[in-house]
Amino acid sequence: MKQLIYILSIALAAVAMRAAEPAGDVAARDDDRQDTAAESSYEASDMFSTDRIFAVDSDGDVLALNPWEMLGEDDGLGDNFGSLTSLQSELVDYASSFLGTRYRHGAKGPKAFDCSGFTSFVFKNFGMSLSASSRAQGVQGRQIGKDEVMVGDLMFFSGRRGGKTIGHVGMVVDVDELTGKIKFIHAATSQGVVIQSFPDNGYYSQRFLQFRRVLDDDDVISLEARDARSEKRAPEVL
Repeated sequence: MKQLIYILSIALAAVAMRAAEPAGDVAARDDDRQDTAAESSYEASDMFSTDRIFAVDSDGDVLALNPWEMLGEDDGLGDNFGSLTSLQSELVDYASSFLGTRYRHGAKGPKAFDCSGFTSFVFKNFGMSLSASSRAQGVQGRQIGKDEVMVGDLMFFSGRRGGKTIGHVGMVVDVDELTGKIKFIHAATSQGVVIQSFPDNGYYSQRFLQFRRVLDDDDVISLEARDARSEKRAPEVL
């Protein structure tokens, strides 16, 4: 009972203070509330205007912006997000242009390649620096699982004698998400630069060691290449 009386007394005091407040102060506060509501309404309408929803790229194509771009905020995914797919496509096209090029131990291209010479040559064309040997490339970037594999990742195998020591490297050029089949391009000793499937239930399946990703490694990607990719992805906002 005492608590109820206490609450009622506070409520009555608040009403009394409101009644005693000068009319000018009440009007000013009401104006402030209206201004705030108007600003919120403007911000909402501005957020969902066509300027905030669509953008035009360098080719004149109209693109739909993602929520982060609509808000003008960083999505936290870095500069590689928008251009990764195009980079992967360019990597595959460039690597495939050397199909049939002969194999020669220690060769770094472009007339002949060994396995690591081929991958380092291809990535170098896009401003990315891979080590000269397959074993050294096997510690660059980060190791990933088969369920994470995407185009542009590297595949490592042991040599002819098997074991756990890296002796061969190739680059993923296609991933079938339904079957899990992977196609990779590499410089093979007997065939030169060729595309093969994995798993093959044979030579390469028996010697496979790991997948690694270097496309997001700061130690592999040069600052110049990163800046170029950032500029390429930036759309012109209407």
